[in-house]
Amino acid sequence: MIALCFSLVPVATAASSTVTLNGIPAVQPGGAVTISGTSTLDEVIIKVLRPGKSTVFYDIVKVANGQFSDSFTLDSREPAGVYT
Repeated sequence: MIALCFSLVPVATAASSTVTLNGIPAVQPGGAVTISGTSTLDEVIIKVLRPGKSTVFYDIVKVANGQFSDSFTLDSREPAGVYT
């Protein structure tokens, strides 16, 4: 089983900008991962790191009506562990 743990790191945003992630359940290798939440920004960057800290997924997602969502399939050969 793979646990996905996500954190947000604002780069250069106004003090009133907010980004909130919805919870992400545990995912098995080969399973679909959906990352969603709310933001006051126009777009958010989603970057998912493997337990060894290499990038497994990266995308810039538009925020529409305060909400964003993106998904990807975790390769069946991905290592077990905590993804951030």
